[in-house]
Amino acid sequence: MNIGDLVKRKNKEWYALVIGFKKTFPAMGYILPDGDTNYPVIMWLAGNSGSIDSCHRSLLEVISECHLNMPDDPRENEL
Repeated sequence: MNIGDLVKRKNKEWYALVIGFKKTFPAMGYILPDGDTNYPVIMWLAGNSGSIDSCHRSLLEVISECHLNMPDDPRENEL
């Protein structure tokens, strides 16, 4: 799973774009290791179109891979 990939919630027809990856969990004071991709930051495309969310990668499946080199989103630590 990479930034720019189109993903779908497993067992649902909910689609989103991966826009980054969480690096911290401020409420718990936990910092993820560099390169960790277990908690993608996603932007929903339908229903809650445009809303930003995050969940564990095991809840998502990649529908289409993006092959662009996209910069990290500096806002991802705010989620």
